[in-house]
Amino acid sequence: MARCDQNATLAVPVTTIAADKYGGDIDDAEDLVEQYAPMEILIGLPLHLNGKESASSEYVRQWANKLAQRVPNVRIRLVDERLTTVSAQRDLHESGRSQRTSRQIIDQQAAVCILETALETERLTGKPPGRALRDL
Repeated sequence: MARCDQNATLAVPVTTIAADKYGGDIDDAEDLVEQYAPMEILIGLPLHLNGKESASSEYVRQWANKLAQRVPNVRIRLVDERLTTVSAQRDLHESGRSQRTSRQIIDQQAAVCILETALETERLTGKPPGRALRDL
């Protein structure tokens, strides 16, 4: 998970929410929404390089819908997350981090990449990134 400042200029890592088949991940996400009070939540949608949905896409959609039920007053958008892990690994390597950096740190940096890309897209186009969950 990553968040940005109120001016939407700086994205920073917050934490990693581990998938949990018992719903603890939704509880954790809801707690973070209460803590940070975001105007909007962006969730990375895993797609293949050709833009088609991956096997994980449906899981992410279901997870996003569960979160939407728990935080109905916060807009949720799904955004393309292609190549964010590769970009995160590159960024961490360039900053001097070991290639053996933990998966949690890579996931947090990938969340920063997703958020930075989304913020830049919105600045350049004037349109919100990705697609609103309710449009899907």
